[in-house]
Amino acid sequence: MEAEGRAVFDALDFLANASSAATPDTREKLANNLFLRHVLASRYDAAYRDAVRAAAIFWVDSNRSRTVALARKIRNRLFLTEESTIRRYGPRKGPVGRVLLRLWRPLELVGKSFALLLKYWEYRFRSLDKRSI
Repeated sequence: MEAEGRAVFDALDFLANASSAATPDTREKLANNLFLRHVLASRYDAAYRDAVRAAAIFWVDSNRSRTVALARKIRNRLFLTEESTIRRYGPRKGPVGRVLLRLWRPLELVGKSFALLLKYWEYRFRSLDKRSI
């Protein structure tokens, strides 16, 4: 968190002193700015964006026990509320449609998780010269 906080302040300082942008020290500081690199990569590099989404699968709130937080996250993803189900899949008529959606949801999540993790591995192990940021 501290590194991201320092990066935000570095970016703000840079923007506030835009007239000094041409100095080599400022260019180096900007090139090493973790927050700015993350924002730019998230915006312009689809592989990086997918890798961040994949890493978020296992991210949980650090204010709780990791096990409890991960269990709660899994429960909330598997068992959608009625409103969330309608938003995601549209209205279903009858109880059979709702039961089928509840059976389909775990399979859908496994497929999405596998696809995201595959994208993460592709991004993580591609050569550095191919990375845009």
